[in-house]
This record gives sequence, C-alpha cells and structure tokens, in this order.
Amino acid sequence: MPCHLISANGVYVFDDIFSEPIVKNYLKENTKIEILSFLEQNHLDVDYYIVLGFEEDFHMIYKLRESYDTYFLNFVKGRELFKPTYPQKNLLDFVKSPISHIGIVGRYDKLKYLADIFKNLKHNVNVILYYAADNKDYGFLEILDIESSKEKALSKLLRIKMISPENLLAIGDNFNDIGMFKLAQISVAVANAPDEVKRFAKFVTHATNNQGAVAEAFERFILGQK
Repeated sequence: MPCHLISANGVYVFDDIFSEPIVKNYLKENTKIEILSFLEQNHLDVDYYIVLGFEEDFHMIYKLRESYDTYFLNFVKGRELFKPTYPQKNLLDFVKSPISHIGIVGRYDKLKYLADIFKNLKHNVNVILYYAADNKDYGFLEILDIESSKEKALSKLLRIKMISPENLLAIGDNFNDIGMFKLAQISVAVANAPDEVKRFAKFVTHATNNQGAVAEAFERFILGQK
C-alpha cells in the first residue's frame, strides 16, 4: 500500500517514506537573517532553535544560553534520541544552509505575544503557534516559509496524485491542523484537542491522540463504510 508523507508542518512532501521529498519549502535567506537577527538583538529571554534541511539530516541547533527553561531541556533530550541536536553560540552562522523552520519553545502567553510580532515583520512567513500536547501552559511557535503549511502541502499532494478533497479524511489535535479541516471532506478532532480547534472539525473522537483516536476515526469513517 503506498504511503505518502507530509512532514514538518508542510515543509516536505514525500512520495513514499523511503524516498527524497518531492516538495521542499525552505525559509529564504533574507527571511532567516531577519528572524534570527531579531531574536539575537532583542534579548527576549526565550529558548529558540533552527532545524536544518533534509540534505543535512534535520540537525536541530539551538541558541547557546547560560540557562534554559526546564521544559525546553526536556524537549531537547527527547529529540537527541533520534536526531543530532546541539547548541551553538550564533545561529546566523547557518543562514546559508537549508532551514526548514525556526522554532521557539516557552510559555504559551509569551509565544502568543511574539507570534503577533513575527506576523508583522518585513518578510512574509507562516507563523504557527500551538499548545504543547503534555502541558497547555507551554507551547511551540514555528516560523516557516509562507508556502509551508499542512493544508498547502496536502493540496499539492492531491494535485500530484489527482485525488479529490471529497476523498480526504483529516485527523488533527492542534491549531496547525485547522487548515486541513477546511480542505477535507471529513474532518476529525481528537478528544484532547483545544476547544478552539474542535470548533473547526465536523466530528470529535471519544479517544485522545494517545488512546486510539486515529483507530476510532478509521473504524467509523473507513472500515465502517465497507
């Protein structure tokens, strides 16, 4: 059975899980310079990082600081288990490298304030803010190329494979899934999704994303239709 893949919030589209991406939407160099210079110069007391592209094995490089928020350190430890993850003093040294996104991890209220600032900078970017799945006091803010989003990547994949949105089932748990909900014929939010996200879905599962929500949606909308 073919398995297409969209990853990194729509930066990549893979024809299958073993091949190189057929779509890559990296941040443009002038955008990288603007965002990273802003973070460097304004001393915002936030933990931030970049993720290098497919060509450089998705290395995550985070800003070297004297101290870090405990939540960020746990995030780093988790990522170290499967991909190279390490600190560097000046992330601007990497602007010539392909970068999928610039990320900030921290208190949700502070990230919400920063998201509004980034949306008004000179270069158009897609700013995605969503709650941490395990702690709603924290969140993740990702800054991507304007062409990178789950719904845009999904639309490209549908065109390439000549699939109609009427045959699309979208399952999501956070704000970055709302665009897919608007595109799909059937949209499903999991039980532990934020209420603001559930309002955009046609159905809500009884199970959370850690308790079999995807299986529940498949049983209802795919297996149940046979």
